[in-house]
Amino acid sequence: MNKMHKYAAIIFLALTCSAAACVKNEEVLGSTYYVVNSNGGNAFGIPTNATYRYIISAFEVVEAGEELLEGDLYNFAIVRIADGLDVKVSFDGALSNGSSRVAYFETRSAMVRDHYGLGVGSDLGRVMEAWPDGHLFTGYSDAGRVARYSTGTEIIFLFDVTDIDENCFLEYEQYCDVSRSIAVMGIAFYPILRSDD
Repeated sequence: MNKMHKYAAIIFLALTCSAAACVKNEEVLGSTYYVVNSNGGNAFGIPTNATYRYIISAFEVVEAGEELLEGDLYNFAIVRIADGLDVKVSFDGALSNGSSRVAYFETRSAMVRDHYGLGVGSDLGRVMEAWPDGHLFTGYSDAGRVARYSTGTEIIFLFDVTDIDENCFLEYEQYCDVSRSIAVMGIAFYPILRSDD
């Protein structure tokens, strides 16, 4: 592990909290990683104002490139934080000079939880109870069908769409009864806007 990886791991672990202090309304998860807020200026040990160029040079990158989102190309990099914890970092533009900055983080790792202990494998019902002011959105993206629960904070839960009725993804559908048993398959984390924006 190089110096930057050790530094990132120390920052991340320092900003996470113990299971006893953080987990509410959930079973104690033991030693695990948690979603951190961006008030400290980083998430997963990655600076929230980092550029694409910086991340691909400073961290262990599993994959990097460009992806199509809403018809536009954006940079992304999948960073290995620890064994079993890869984090996709998406950036605010596909700039050839590498100066695009972090837009959001996303992971499918069960090691990441919110401060209620919710994460991959939790069901929609538990998420709704913990985040009662949130809202479930269903629809299509460039990647296909999506179901996301916006908590009203930086945290968005991504759900498995397998058991959601096809009608729930139609634009004209005003209301769709989605089962509360559908499972979280990932967490996206959108940092608080940077002061230099």
